[in-house]
Amino acid sequence: MNRRDFITRTSTVALAASLAPALNPLSAATAAAPPSTAGRTYPFAVTPLAYDHAALEPHIDAATMKLHHGKHHAAYVTNLNAALKDHTGLHGLTNEQLLRQFDSIPAAIQPAVRNNGGGHLNHEFFWQIMR
Repeated sequence: MNRRDFITRTSTVALAASLAPALNPLSAATAAAPPSTAGRTYPFAVTPLAYDHAALEPHIDAATMKLHHGKHHAAYVTNLNAALKDHTGLHGLTNEQLLRQFDSIPAAIQPAVRNNGGGHLNHEFFWQIMR
C-alpha cells in the first residue's frame, strides 16, 4: 500500500467513525446520556440504563439485557463493595483509582478488587457504548 492509499483509507475510516453516532437508529430513543461513573466512590452502584432493555433487539433481547444488567453486573458491584467494606482507607477512591493503585491494595482483597472492580468498570463502559 502506498502513502496515498493509506491516507485515503485512514481518512475514510475516520470519517465513518465520526458519522456513526448520527446514523445510529437508536440515537433518538437513547438521547439521554447515562450518568457518568467518574468520581463515584464506595459504595459503588450499578448505573441505571439510559435506554429500555428492549432497545437493542433483535441483536440482544430484553431478557438477556435484564439478566446481564440487573443480576450479572449487580453481582460485580455487590462483591466489590463487600471486599472494600472493612477497608475504610479505600472508600474515598474511585473504581478507576483502585485499579490504577492495585499494588497498594491489601493482598487479601486484590483478587476481589481486580475481578469485581474490573467487571464493574467493563460493564459500565459496555452499557454506554451499546446505546
